[in-house]
Amino acid sequence: MVIKIISFRVVLFLMNIILIGNIHAKDHFWKKEGIRCYVSAEPRTGYYPVHRFFNGKDHFYTTSGSEKTKTMRRKSYTYEGIAFYIKKSPGDNHVPFYRLWHPKKDDHYYTASGNVKNILAKHHSYIYEGIIGYVMKTKTGGLVPLYGSYNSAIADHFYTISRREWDKSAEPPRKPRIIKISNIEYEIEPGARGTVWWAAGTGISGEVYYNIYRNRNPQDSACLKMWWHGVGLKPWEWFRNKHLGEKCGNGKLGIPFGAAYRLRIKNTSNYTITLRIGSQTDVKKVPAGKF
Repeated sequence: MVIKIISFRVVLFLMNIILIGNIHAKDHFWKKEGIRCYVSAEPRTGYYPVHRFFNGKDHFYTTSGSEKTKTMRRKSYTYEGIAFYIKKSPGDNHVPFYRLWHPKKDDHYYTASGNVKNILAKHHSYIYEGIIGYVMKTKTGGLVPLYGSYNSAIADHFYTISRREWDKSAEPPRKPRIIKISNIEYEIEPGARGTVWWAAGTGISGEVYYNIYRNRNPQDSACLKMWWHGVGLKPWEWFRNKHLGEKCGNGKLGIPFGAAYRLRIKNTSNYTITLRIGSQTDVKKVPAGKF
């Protein structure tokens, strides 16, 4: 009996490690690096259009018509249009806009700083590819900021004059959520999966009731995939999954005879679903038909 209790605690400890690992897993996204320089958002006399491409891991910018045509023929890159405009020749306090490329990372880097260009080429394995035009380091004459970001997951530098696009690219992707409304009520977003109910510690089986609906209307029945996951009383039942299939509308579930089980659910629909789960009395407070 002592061995059984110790083993059970070890299992719960391992389950907590797994959960904590999932919580602290990082989502990769573009990190803001500030304003890189100032450019034109509109065509101007003496300015080049800067064309933007993306191949899923590298943003590529060019002012060359022939390079644009060549890149468009490469199926790996997608043309994303004119990103901004920069001056064709120096003058009026404009400075060179340098382009570099890292062959191993397949990352193009753009800078208005000669020092940064030299450091990257000398110490960080970037290959200098030349000047693609001229930009301003300070805001003047109707020019707009060029914002820069970096995605460490794919080693990509990204540039845009759109503050909205810059902000959006820096947002971590949000996973579908299960939102706890009360002790017995949850809202499950499309694609969300997780634990909504525990049955723990007694080894006594029983029943739990559910009501599944959408549009916050108990009369509008919906479905969720459900399964029990947890620790049985027998060694071969530890971390056992007991799949229940798809459950719709109203019903009840038999609680497995075990030491600790949690009810896992998944919303495979394209709409948010409300789940009420608990005792028959609590669930029937919402008039959604007969059990």
